[in-house]
Amino acid sequence: MLSEMYATQGGDATPTGRITSLDPLDPENAPDAWERTALLAFDRGEEEVSEISEFNESAHMRYARPI
Repeated sequence: MLSEMYATQGGDATPTGRITSLDPLDPENAPDAWERTALLAFDRGEEEVSEISEFNESAHMRYARPI
């Protein structure tokens, strides 16, 4: 619900989010390569993972934390 709310806000700094898993029930929720790396880090005990990366020719912060 929060992701949907943020999506309607618009603007350049609109946060987005999703829930994923190494073993998703729905194939649409399969992790991308960055998310997979973050999920594996959580298995090793990391509490959060973040990175600034390029996407659509601009910098974006990616952040993941287990729930």
